[in-house]
Amino acid sequence: MSACFKIDKDFDIKLLPYSPIQEKDQLEVRVQFKNTGDADGDIDLTIRLNGEVIDNQKVFVKKGEYGFVKCFPDIKGKIGTNTLDINGETLEFEVVKEHPEIKAILVDLGFKP
Repeated sequence: MSACFKIDKDFDIKLLPYSPIQEKDQLEVRVQFKNTGDADGDIDLTIRLNGEVIDNQKVFVKKGEYGFVKCFPDIKGKIGTNTLDINGETLEFEVVKEHPEIKAILVDLGFKP
């Protein structure tokens, strides 16, 4: 009997805020993983940003249950395309200096009170 874990980058890894991310914003990485094995066990998570290890955690999860991890990588000075790697599952995201200024446009639809 053993624990078995799977991480699907499309469903189990979330970035907040979403890409593109302003350099001044705090990036939050959320990872969930389910123990699909037939026993309780540990998962060793290694989180890399552009190849550099930024977090390493060992998490115990009972069989059939989910485990969760959050980390907050420093993205200052990382303008451009970046790669996040969590145990071999990779996800690219964009860091920008600032979002372009958005100006509101009001449209008069002719409604009168």
